[in-house]
Amino acid sequence: MSTDFSSSLNITDAIATQLTDYFNVQGRCYLRGAKVFFDANFNGQLDSEEISTTSNNDGSFNLSVGLVPFDRNQNGKIDDQDGRLAVVNGIDTTTGRQINTPFFAPVNATIITSLTSLLQKLQQNGIELGLAQTKLKQAIKKVFGTYGLPENLDLDFDLLTFNPMAALENGDSQGKQVYASHVIGHNAIAILTQLVAGLTKRTPAQVTDLIIEEIALGLYNAEESPNALSFLN
Repeated sequence: MSTDFSSSLNITDAIATQLTDYFNVQGRCYLRGAKVFFDANFNGQLDSEEISTTSNNDGSFNLSVGLVPFDRNQNGKIDDQDGRLAVVNGIDTTTGRQINTPFFAPVNATIITSLTSLLQKLQQNGIELGLAQTKLKQAIKKVFGTYGLPENLDLDFDLLTFNPMAALENGDSQGKQVYASHVIGHNAIAILTQLVAGLTKRTPAQVTDLIIEEIALGLYNAEESPNALSFLN
């Protein structure tokens, strides 16, 4: 299975801002007509009390989350203790395929992809976000080697804000490599979710969340465990 998340539309800068009473995210995913929501209970599915919006034709979205009632730790802001960003059930902006696999991101992200899903899960497991990014980007280089792709990835970028399609439009070679990582990550998550979903009574969202966790921790421990990337072979 192969998925292409590219878009021919112009990509605008994404902004995450903390306002007085609301946390506002102007961001992007690679799905149109998808449900973008604030996953306050980390269950991977949109519940009746959670805030949501629908992504535009180019995958952009604007989501406003009120401090009341979602600032659960009452520190005056929406942070990663209060929930995460999520997107599910949309149409790929290029292929027109229906994508039902949910993806996630920390609340300060301005793009939601398979890579931000891995970062969010590492953070949820108590790993500092900066260290999680470094480890994940190092693992990406190893994955490139596994697939015979160039391994000259510059690690000086932020996976929570870096938009590879915008980079490609601007002639940035990093865009192609990060984009390839998004596709590899998505395919691994989607295929493993399909394989496992029929063997358990868990909901598809719960299965995806577990798969993302296993992949994230495997990539994080790639240096210490030689077989950590074996699921990608």
